[in-house]
Amino acid sequence: MVSRRVIFTLLGTGSSRGTPTIEKCLLDPSLVLTAELRHNPSLLVQVVDTSMPAGPNAVKLQLLVDMGKTFRFSIMDHLKRCVQHAQTPDSKLVFPFLRPAFDGVFITHGHADAMGGLDDLRELNNTSDCVSMPVYADRKTMGDVSSTFPYMFSTSSNGLYLPSASPIAFDYFQEIKFLGGSFSVIPVPTTHGNVTCSGFVFRWSEKHGVGGAYQAAYFSDFHCPPISPKVIDFKNRSAWSAYAPLEDFLTCFAYPEETIRVLKECPLHHLVLDTLSPDFFYPSHACFFEAEKVVDAIMQAGVSLSNCRVCNIGMSAFIDKEWYSALDPPSRICVSHDGDQFVLPSSE
Repeated sequence: MVSRRVIFTLLGTGSSRGTPTIEKCLLDPSLVLTAELRHNPSLLVQVVDTSMPAGPNAVKLQLLVDMGKTFRFSIMDHLKRCVQHAQTPDSKLVFPFLRPAFDGVFITHGHADAMGGLDDLRELNNTSDCVSMPVYADRKTMGDVSSTFPYMFSTSSNGLYLPSASPIAFDYFQEIKFLGGSFSVIPVPTTHGNVTCSGFVFRWSEKHGVGGAYQAAYFSDFHCPPISPKVIDFKNRSAWSAYAPLEDFLTCFAYPEETIRVLKECPLHHLVLDTLSPDFFYPSHACFFEAEKVVDAIMQAGVSLSNCRVCNIGMSAFIDKEWYSALDPPSRICVSHDGDQFVLPSSE
């Protein structure tokens, strides 16, 4: 009997500029040796046949979410971890293999930290059998992507090159199905400054349908309600509870009611949230304390997180081990690291 697992790998967990930033490293070169390096946010999704010998051939579906300016380094670092695992097994790596092709690439929005590394993928699927890599995005983002990388989506005038990518524009809240419908991706719009960004809910059920399914949610870029510095003491963690009703924090989703409906349909086992800084308000990203209120608002809306691991992404160097360990009470949100892996339960 075929048995499959869904494995997620956080290839990048840093900010849009990478963590630490170049200017900080120029001011203090020792950071390149002492600081934890984090690349632009990127997520690898794999469905693996566990009845087969462990290796690239066991990967039955391989998807990628975002490939920013630092994507090449993200992939190289992960491959290094995989090779090191083969030499000295590391219990942190659930599945240390990649298949040299992607069944789909999802782009959250048209900024460089989300799509800047797309060019590095074009040779993977531009093969002799003319298979082009499916690239998924909303219509606005797809326009940004195709205008930035026109050579990947259209035949050159001399006819020598075939398109290496196929554009597929999705509609929000409409399931994109893979593996005969047992695995699906549901795009969810979030508010990211003055643009709409795509988050994704990943749903897994070998029984086909909502019943018996499990899901994970990934929201890498969003901001919460505007805040006046005169109203709140940013660094006072408890003050965030007083400045706005809890339900206002759901405005990080462009359509809160529809988003909550999707999150409530199946047990949520993993939730990944944007947290750029510890406590500083930013107009296009959430800070750590805001993300905590988003978690509270999601639970207040009826989404069960009792068996859900919540972690962060897109963080700056200010969210470090010392700052995090000093939180009292401890946070429900776990600090992520490049290379972290997590798994959805089997739906059998």
